[in-house]
Amino acid sequence: MNILACRGISLMVCDMAGTVINEGGLVYKTLYNTLKNNSVPVKDTDINNWHGLQKAEVISSMVNKYLSGPTLNPDSKTVKKLNQIKSHCYDEFEENLKEAYFGEHSKIELIDPNLPNFFNRLRFNGVKIALNTGYNRTLQRDIINHLQMEDYIDDFISSEDVKMGRPAPYMIHRLMERHDIMNVKYVAKVGDTRNDMLEGKNAGCGINIGVLTGASSAGELLDADLVVDKITNIDMIIEDGFFL
Repeated sequence: MNILACRGISLMVCDMAGTVINEGGLVYKTLYNTLKNNSVPVKDTDINNWHGLQKAEVISSMVNKYLSGPTLNPDSKTVKKLNQIKSHCYDEFEENLKEAYFGEHSKIELIDPNLPNFFNRLRFNGVKIALNTGYNRTLQRDIINHLQMEDYIDDFISSEDVKMGRPAPYMIHRLMERHDIMNVKYVAKVGDTRNDMLEGKNAGCGINIGVLTGASSAGELLDADLVVDKITNIDMIIEDGFFL
């Protein structure tokens, strides 16, 4: 039996970019360039800390880090100016990312052409498939429609739909509520970043699976219970002698 069947998994929650979608790191390149273009002096070393996080949260933290000045309690005029910069950066980021994803030279695609068959095999065997993301819900829906994924997933959720995004567990818990899953040990979390794995750990998932198709190396996925080259290889992992 494969590892999901052995553990009685009934819901698999999958990250999007780098896990089920190949977009060549466009989201982080676009985020970086947008901040730079708005005179926020981000550094290359900042990018690793963005992986898996809500994009509005990243923009807010970078603006605060580099533009708020030395005071911990800026006056109301400064706060207003910073909020305006954050809002402008986010709007520009969204427009730039939409062009990168859906424009004439769009390069986003499924991480593996066999992904629909893989998901449908799991669904046939009683595993529901849900996508979660740090994108806003509109962009998430646009990506799903663009890649015609609605026929082989059961649900999707954005960090906008909950109080706090990754590494908080709330997206996973909300999906459990929607699908009447009482015990989190029957949930698997799959993702390409440490924040994905921490989200699964914080939720209490039965298994947290890292993939190497996105932002992180195996060495950066130390919080994973298992690391595979790509999501469709999960089918190949056999777990002998495991009993529920």
